[in-house]
Amino acid sequence: TAGVGPGRDFSLICAFGIAAAFLLTVFFHSSLRLWLDSRGATPAALHDTPELVEVTIARAAMAVEQRPLTILAAVAVITLVALAGATKLDTSFSIEDFLSDDLPIMSTASSIQTDFYGASYAQSQILIEGNLTYRDFLDDLSRLQFGDGSGEYGFVDDSYIIQVGAKPRADSIQTLVQTAIDAESYSVSSGNNLTHEWQATVPFTLPARETMQVSWTTEHPGTPTLLTLEVSMIWLNTSGMQSSTASYQADAWGGSPTADSFAFTVAIPETAAQAYLRFTHVNDTRDDPLVENIAVRSGDFLFVQSLRHSFNLTHEAVSFSHTSDGDIGELFDYLWQRDLDVADVFLGTTYAEQARQLLHRDAAGVYDAAVVRIFVGPTRNNELDNEGLEQLLVQLHEDVPEDGFPGAEVSFTGGHILTITTVNAIQNTQLASTLVALFLAAVLLVGIYRHVGLGLLNILPVILAAIWIMGTMAALGITLNVMTVMVTALTVGLGIDYAIHIVERYREESQHRGEQAALENTIYQTGAALLISGLTTVAGFAVLLLSPMPLVRNFGIITAATIVYSVVIAILVLPSLIWASNRFSEWVSQQWSG
Repeated sequence: TAGVGPGRDFSLICAFGIAAAFLLTVFFHSSLRLWLDSRGATPAALHDTPELVEVTIARAAMAVEQRPLTILAAVAVITLVALAGATKLDTSFSIEDFLSDDLPIMSTASSIQTDFYGASYAQSQILIEGNLTYRDFLDDLSRLQFGDGSGEYGFVDDSYIIQVGAKPRADSIQTLVQTAIDAESYSVSSGNNLTHEWQATVPFTLPARETMQVSWTTEHPGTPTLLTLEVSMIWLNTSGMQSSTASYQADAWGGSPTADSFAFTVAIPETAAQAYLRFTHVNDTRDDPLVENIAVRSGDFLFVQSLRHSFNLTHEAVSFSHTSDGDIGELFDYLWQRDLDVADVFLGTTYAEQARQLLHRDAAGVYDAAVVRIFVGPTRNNELDNEGLEQLLVQLHEDVPEDGFPGAEVSFTGGHILTITTVNAIQNTQLASTLVALFLAAVLLVGIYRHVGLGLLNILPVILAAIWIMGTMAALGITLNVMTVMVTALTVGLGIDYAIHIVERYREESQHRGEQAALENTIYQTGAALLISGLTTVAGFAVLLLSPMPLVRNFGIITAATIVYSVVIAILVLPSLIWASNRFSEWVSQQWSG
C-alpha cells in the first residue's frame, strides 16, 4: 500500500526476511537440534535468569496482581495524550533529512537561504500532452500564464510563482514566440540611405541540394517612381565562409501606392550550408522603399523577417480569428530549425534549442507535448512550508483554463510539486499501511483462535503501541518521512509477536490453574523471555544512532522505542487487559443469567 518506492521495497525485504527466519527456525534449527541430540550431544547447561530481568518481571507481576485498574487508567491517559500529540505530527520530505545540520555544506545552505532573498527559488513544470497544433494553442498558453483579464486564470496572482515586474516568471513556447516577435525589426530600411545597401537577414541553415523560394513585400510612402531592388543571396559553406553569391533584380515599385509582393526561386548550391539575404537599392537618390515581410522557405520556412506576418500572429504572440491550425504547425517547424540566431543571450541558446526544450516532436513530426517552466519560491509574505506547497498545487490547478487545451492532459511536476506529492503519499501511506496491517492481523488471529475476543485482544496492544510511538515522534520533533512513515506498520509486525506469546501462554496456563496463578506464571515464564528478546532487539536498532544521517538516526530511535513500548504493553498492560476482559465476561454472564 506504500505510495513511496522505498517504503514498498522495505516492506518486501522485511517480509522476505521474516519468512526466511521462520522457515530456518522451524526446519533448520529443529533439525539441527534433533541431529545433535541423536548424536548424544550434551544439552547446554541452564543458567539462572539475570537478576535485573527477574526483578523487573516480579514487579510487573505484582503490579498486575494488585493494581490492574490503575495500570489501565494510566494507559488510557497516556494514550489520550499521545493521540493528541499524534494529530500534530508533521510530514516532511527534503534532501536536508539525509544530512546533518552540523555539516559545513548545510550551514552554508542555511545561511544563504536565510540571508539572501530568492536563493531558494526552484523550477517546476507543467506538462501538456496532446494535440498542440490548433489555432488557439498559443492563446491557451497565454491565458494559463497571464490570465484573461477576469482574474480567474493565470499565474499573475499566484502566491508562490515569482513575479518579474507585472509578469510571472515562466517559460513556454508562447513566451519564446513573444521573444522572437519583440526582437524583429519592422522593415529592412526606411528613410534616406546613401549606401543603398542593407544586410537584411541573419544567416539561416539550408537543406541539402534543394531549391528555395524567397519572398518579400515593398511599400513606398512617396510618389511612385521607377525603383529597382537587387536582392543578393550570400551562400556560406560549412565553415561559415562565403562561397558564392546569387542576385535577383526587381522593380521595387509597381506603379501603385499600395504594397507589392515579390518572389523568386533559386537553387541551393551543393557546397552551401547557410545563407543570408542582402537588399541593395539601385539608381535612386530619394527615399528608400520599405522592404517588409521577408520569408525564405523550402517546403518549411527557413527564415522569416516577421513571425506576425508569416504565421498570422498578433504582437502579443497569440492568434487572429483568421489564423489557421497550419499556421501554428508551420510556426513550430520554423522555430524547430532556427538554429543560428540566439534567443537567450545569457545562456547562449538558439531558438531551435529553446524550442526543443519546450516542445516535443515525435518521429512522424507531430508536436504532441509541451512544457511550461515556472519559477517557484517563498516570498516575504508567504512561507513555502507544507501548507504553502498545498496552496501552490491548488492554485496551479485553478490557473488552467477550463476550456483550454481541448483533448490534452495537463499535469504538474518539478521539485516543489514532487515534494508535496511525496508528502501526501507519505501521509496516506502511513494511515493506509497501518489499517491494512491491523485488519489482516485481526482477521488472521480471529480465524486461528476462532474467537473474536481473543483475536482483538492481541490487536489492542499493537494499536496502543502505534499511538504511543506517533505521540513520541511528535514530542521529539521527528517528522514522518520516507523512512519513519513505516514505523506504525513496523509496530504491528514487531509488537504482535509479543502479544501472541502472552495470550497463547495464558490460554495454556488457564487450563490448569486459576486466573491469578495463570497470569502470574505467564508473566514470569513468557515475560522474561520477551524482556530479554526486546532488550537485544533494542540494542540492535540502537546501533543506528551512530549513523551521521539524521534520517537513519531518527529511524533507530523510534524503532527502539517501538520495541520498548511493545514489551511494556505485553508484560504489564496485556495481562491487565486479560484481567479486565475476564471481569467483563463475568458481568455479561451475570446479566444474561439474571
